[in-house]
Amino acid sequence: MNQDPLDEIMLIAKALSEKHRLKVLYALQGKELCACDLMSYLGLAPSTVSRHMAVLKQAGLIQSRKSGKWVFFSIAHSLSPLARAMFDKAIEAFSSSPGTKGDRTAADKLTRGANCNGR
Repeated sequence: MNQDPLDEIMLIAKALSEKHRLKVLYALQGKELCACDLMSYLGLAPSTVSRHMAVLKQAGLIQSRKSGKWVFFSIAHSLSPLARAMFDKAIEAFSSSPGTKGDRTAADKLTRGANCNGR
C-alpha cells in the first residue's frame, strides 16, 4: 500500500478488529481457499463473507483471483512492513488464545475447493 501511514493503520486495525476476519487470516496462512471453503468454515452467508473479504482486501491483507465462477483468496504476497507487523501480532494472539482452539483445528483441515459444489 502506498498511502499515509495513519490511514493504513486505521484500515488494518478495522480489518483485524473482527473475529471472523481473524479466522480467515489464520485459515489463509500458507494456502489459497475458495469463497465456498470460507463460507463453510465461518458458517456465514455469502454476502457476509463477501463483506469481510472486502474489508481485508481494502486493508491490503489479502488478494483474490477468479477462476471461472469461483473466487480464490490468499494472503497478499507483498504486505507493507506495517501490515506485516500488525498481521503477525494478530495471528500470534489468535494462535495462542485458548478460545480459538476449535477454530484453529478446523482451519488447519481446510483444503482448497473442498466445499465447492460442481467442482
